[in-house]
Amino acid sequence: MFSRRSALWDLPYWKYLKLPHNLDVMHIEKNICDALLGIILCLEKNKDTVNARLDLQDMGIRPDLHLEEDEDNSVSMPAAWYSMEKEERVAFCVFLKSIRFPYGYASNLTRCISSDGSKVQGLKTHDCHILLQRILAIGLRGLVHKDIYVAVAELGKFF
Repeated sequence: MFSRRSALWDLPYWKYLKLPHNLDVMHIEKNICDALLGIILCLEKNKDTVNARLDLQDMGIRPDLHLEEDEDNSVSMPAAWYSMEKEERVAFCVFLKSIRFPYGYASNLTRCISSDGSKVQGLKTHDCHILLQRILAIGLRGLVHKDIYVAVAELGKFF
């Protein structure tokens, strides 16, 4: 059995931390949940950017996601297969609106759904915790590709 030191220990500020091994799981969950929702629901603030697509192109992987150049020398980003269409986003948000929780279990998620019913925004940390562990995989089932649903479900089980 070997012991491998984490790459975190190589960060320049790591030796100054009072509790270097203390990771805030709830905020990690929130960051992951926000990133997932941003990518799947095509929100403005997401990780699927032009630079990410250029990185895929530089690595020579996922040619279906590479940037495409048009006749007039403009560049467009093709829609990713893991992102939802407008109708699917609305169906997912309708599902979220229909959920009722016992008193004190979670906040009212309907306040986080936009007026047009296609965006989820302003989630609190505990909302993301409940979404990621309990609801997200159920809500995505049947709306996204099975690989996405399985990955989200396994991520929820991990947390």
